[in-house]
Parts: sequence; structure tokens; C-alpha cells
Amino acid sequence: MALIACEECKKEISDTAKVCPNCGYKNKASKLPYGSVILFLSVVAAAYFFVSFKFPLSGNSREAEKVVLQYLNDPDSAKIEDTHSGQDPSVTCGTVNAKNRMGAYTGKTPFVYDNKTKDVMFVQELAISDYEFRSLYDDIGKPGFEKTYFELKQKCVAPKEYYKKCLGIDEVYLAHPLCEHIDSTQFVAKIHEMYYKGY
Repeated sequence: MALIACEECKKEISDTAKVCPNCGYKNKASKLPYGSVILFLSVVAAAYFFVSFKFPLSGNSREAEKVVLQYLNDPDSAKIEDTHSGQDPSVTCGTVNAKNRMGAYTGKTPFVYDNKTKDVMFVQELAISDYEFRSLYDDIGKPGFEKTYFELKQKCVAPKEYYKKCLGIDEVYLAHPLCEHIDSTQFVAKIHEMYYKGY
């Protein structure tokens, strides 16, 4: 939102205001974000269609479900749904809802199963806290570094893979600026550059 001068009374008004609150003049330059809202709703509707549409189970879907179950705390409680081939045929996509260690269902978690490598990625929340990367930086050279790095890498990569390969959406907000470099040989240099000055 920016301030502009009203064409009639010359007082400052918001560029999104339909009329000037001072003189009532109709603002011709009003910028309402209808196009952005329509685009966003279209993307959400398309994503919902692709994820919720029931495809018949293929051999890859059955394989994917078996692998997904291996990663769960309570495989018997698992409710795997929406399993289907992705927009990229090299993956199988779906959602899983299972009980955690406390016995509560975690909610539908999207997953991406690579039909070639037989690896599965679970799409966690899109937000990754700065604390998680700072902790990783503190662990450089310590025994737990590789495990923490792998977990953060999956948190960074999985949403992008899911949206691109399962839903066909290329532009995805990365959860943290360091996610952009997590698969790069420059990652340690980038994390050092970001956090060293804080000490």
C-alpha cells in the first residue's frame, strides 16, 4: 500500500482507496488486488483437485505405501489417502495421517515417493525457524551434525519437490533463505557467513 495525492483535493490517500475520505472524489488509480486473489484461489483449487482426486492404485502406489509405513511410529494407525502418480511420472504422491508417540493423530502429511530410488520425503510445515539453522551451525564438527543436516535438508527440499513433482507448481516459497543453498557445496560457507557475525 502506498500514499498518493487525491486528484481533486490534493490530500494524501491510500492507493487502494476507492474514494477520497476527505472530499469523496472517486480514485481512478485504486489498486485492488483482485487479480492476485483470483490467481491464488485458482492455484489452491488446482492443488486441491490434484491432491484429492482418487486415482486407482498402481504398483508404485502400493510400493510407496509400504515404504511410508516404515517411517511411522504407529503404522497400524496409518490412514494413507490420495495416492497417485505425480505430475512428474517418476514420483508417487499422497497423504498420510498416523498417530504420534503420544497417541494423537498428526493430521494429513503430504509425501513424495521416488519410484526409482525408493526414497520417501514427508512435507513438514513450510516454516523453518532460524533457531534450527543456528543449532545446525553450532553442531558443525560435532557427532550429531549429519543427522540434523539431513533432517533440515528434507524440510527444505520436500515442499519444493512436492509442489513441483506432485502438483506441477514451480514457484514455492522457501522456508528459510539458507534452504536455497542446503544442497550446495557452498552451504557451510553460507551458514558461517550468516551466523558467525552473531557471536
